Amino acid sequence: MQCLGFIRRYITNAEIVYSSSTDEALKMLDDASAAIASESAARLHNLMTLRRDIQDERNNITRFYVIS
Repeated sequence: MQCLGFIRRYITNAEIVYSSSTDEALKMLDDASAAIASESAARLHNLMTLRRDIQDERNNITRFYVIS
């Protein structure tokens, strides 16, 4: 988890719910929920960005591989 330090430090009572994708997580939101997503995903779903740069490692990256 790339943001667990932030969650433990600032949202100590958070219930962590895993999803298969960022898109799926954003579709599960209600008025009492929040999701960790990119700013472009927030714009795409018409959501407000509450906090930026919450990753644990400053230079982290996510890689996706297609294997066939």
